[in-house]
Amino acid sequence: MRAIILLLFIFPIMISAAPIYKWIDSAGLTHYTQDPPKHGNAQVIVPKVSPGVSPEQAEEIVDKLRKDSAMDNEARAKAQEEQLKIQAKREESDARARRCAEARTRLESLHNSPRVAVKDAQGEYRRIDDDERNSLIKQTEATIEKECRQ
Repeated sequence: MRAIILLLFIFPIMISAAPIYKWIDSAGLTHYTQDPPKHGNAQVIVPKVSPGVSPEQAEEIVDKLRKDSAMDNEARAKAQEEQLKIQAKREESDARARRCAEARTRLESLHNSPRVAVKDAQGEYRRIDDDERNSLIKQTEATIEKECRQ
C-alpha cells in the first residue's frame, strides 16, 4: 500500500521532467525538441524540475533554453561568416602571389631574351619588335608593382 502511495507521488514528477532532445542539424543550427530527431544523434536533457514548479515557471525554463539555443546559433553563424572571410582573404592572397611570380618570370624572360615571341589571336607565334617588347616590360613592371606589394 505504501508503495502505491509513493508511486502516486513520484509519477507526476517523472511526467513533468520529460526529456528534451538537443540536436544540431546539417546546417549547424541547434534545436530543442520533445521528440528525438529522425536522423542523427541527440543529447537528452532532463530539466531539473521540482514538484512545486508551476506551468508558467516551466514555460520560463523552456523559453530560456530556446533563447540559449538562438544565441548559440547566432554565435555559430558569426563564426562561420568570419571563417569564410578569412578563407576568401587567404585565397586572394594566394592568387596575388601566383600572379606576382608569373609577372616576375615574364619580366625576367623579357629582359634576358633578345628575341621574344608571343601568341597572336589565331594561336600562332610571332616575334615582337623592340617597341612592343618595351611596352610589355612596362606593363609587366606595373603588374609586379600592383600584385607583389605587401
